[in-house]
Amino acid sequence: MKHKFTKEMATLLIMFGLLLAMLIWAPKIKALRETPLHEPLVGELLPAPETIDSWVSEYSEKYGKTNSQRNHIKVLLHCLLFRESGYGSNKGHGDGGLAGGPLQFHQATWNQFRKLMGVERGSRYDMESSIQTTAWALANNRGNNWGPILRKECK
Repeated sequence: MKHKFTKEMATLLIMFGLLLAMLIWAPKIKALRETPLHEPLVGELLPAPETIDSWVSEYSEKYGKTNSQRNHIKVLLHCLLFRESGYGSNKGHGDGGLAGGPLQFHQATWNQFRKLMGVERGSRYDMESSIQTTAWALANNRGNNWGPILRKECK
């Protein structure tokens, strides 16, 4: 008995193929969505020190709940900026290549924090956004995400 190839069979075959493709490519697409929006450029100019300091002050004031906490966030931000990237002058990637940007965020941590903050994802390579996100994290008891804090190099 011969079977005839029908439109319904062709439709099912196409749907099966699309489902299979989605299962195979979904993790790859997710990884692409989590890639940074802006990698640092060679020779890219750093913000002026007074600009960096003004962002440190602005976001410490915004997220700190008391004067003491605001001052402590400022100290920690300056220490982390120095330890993690030399205030952005070192464009390296720590933690085996997972951490990037002036405050060495892992992409997953960056995405999580920005979502919790209720702001656009932005880029962990952007100095101002990194300072803002770190100030928020420090004000919300998430400082244990940075090695210099865990190692008591920044206190």
